Amino acid sequence: MTSPSRRPDRAAIEKMKEQAVETLVTLRPFIPEAHEPQEALATLETFIDIALRVMAQTNTSKIIEVMRVVEIKARMDGKKVFE
Repeated sequence: MTSPSRRPDRAAIEKMKEQAVETLVTLRPFIPEAHEPQEALATLETFIDIALRVMAQTNTSKIIEVMRVVEIKARMDGKKVFE
């Protein structure tokens, strides 16, 4: 997760976007043909793009609040937390 002391800048958001796209490219071969991979990936790419744009325009305190909620939920669910 990004440091909770500041709002992600354009470079940080662009890096998140690049990482998300790289992850989608990595996942592409694992999506069965029956699930229309192009449509599924396009949906994810669109969602991620919208989320990153909203994040870039959101108040810092809101981003920090949501980051904390997501981190707490992930820890409670036993999921890996990226720091």
